[in-house]
Amino acid sequence: MFPLLETIRFENGDFSNIAFHVERMERSLKECFDLTIKFKPLKVLEQILEENKWRAGLFKFRFLYNDSNFYTEFVPYTLPDIKLLKPVISNNIQYRCKYSDRSALNNLALKKEEADDIIIIKNGLVTDTSFANIVFFENGKWFTPSAPLLKGTQRAKLLEERKIIEKRIKFEDIFEFSEIRIINAMIRLEDKISVIVKKG
Repeated sequence: MFPLLETIRFENGDFSNIAFHVERMERSLKECFDLTIKFKPLKVLEQILEENKWRAGLFKFRFLYNDSNFYTEFVPYTLPDIKLLKPVISNNIQYRCKYSDRSALNNLALKKEEADDIIIIKNGLVTDTSFANIVFFENGKWFTPSAPLLKGTQRAKLLEERKIIEKRIKFEDIFEFSEIRIINAMIRLEDKISVIVKKG
């Protein structure tokens, strides 16, 4: 019913990165379903914001939608305790739009074993974890894979601000970086969720 999803950070009465989410919503329907959105996401979000300015704390705001209808919910959120990633190879995985059906990613995540999550390698290149984009630090600069499964909104914001740089990162390159962090709509670079990748 609602094939697409946006997850938006809502903290102390305000949304984060609204413009990036709205742009992706409009683009995703066209690219993935050849549909044009019939409502105005920005107006809907502005109205929801006005009605929820009283909410204190950090929430994951879930916006499920199709071309003509939507469903929303606020979910209290705490930053995840993610420290160890296990490399998992999947050359067929596809997730170019933020689909509400995450079964393909969830099935891959089952392979994490004793790790906290996976790092997905596709055709020899680093993509994402099961739920976040990745950034790598070296020589004073942050880099992000140029071939992610999903171009996240936090990633897009940091690229626009020139705080991260796209780079083709092969699996064997991972261990050359001095720090690795995960980012997504809920996790900012400054939240410092640093991870290590399991070898072998």
